[in-house]
Amino acid sequence: MRICTSFYNADIPKEFIKVSISTVVYPQFEKVVDYHEKGLAPSYSIFKEYRDVQDEKLYANRFKDEVLNNFDFIEFFKRFDKDSTLCLMCYETPYEFCHRHIVSEHISMLFGIKVHEIGFDDKPNGFYKYIKEDKFNLF
Repeated sequence: MRICTSFYNADIPKEFIKVSISTVVYPQFEKVVDYHEKGLAPSYSIFKEYRDVQDEKLYANRFKDEVLNNFDFIEFFKRFDKDSTLCLMCYETPYEFCHRHIVSEHISMLFGIKVHEIGFDDKPNGFYKYIKEDKFNLF
């Protein structure tokens, strides 16, 4: 299995499984997403506090404590074929603060792999060459 992250407007290779980790997927992006995992989305409380105080460190700590530390990544990954490439997606562009980057770091820490971000400047074929090296097995 391989993992990458991106945002909904990015050009993602067709063979990647596009997994939304947003609370809500707006209608214009429903056709982009193959699977919706709300368990990796921030709660309204976390989101509202961040919007009110703009403290990225506080947001990250709450998100880790309340969401990531309670999410069963092994069970989540078992839902997909072992040769899959999952692309975890949400709304923010690669250069914006976003929970997707916190999820990426957490997966890297847990499984010892690099989770690549696909941005609007990346070429899918060049990216795919790198992601092939970051396969890991759970099964």
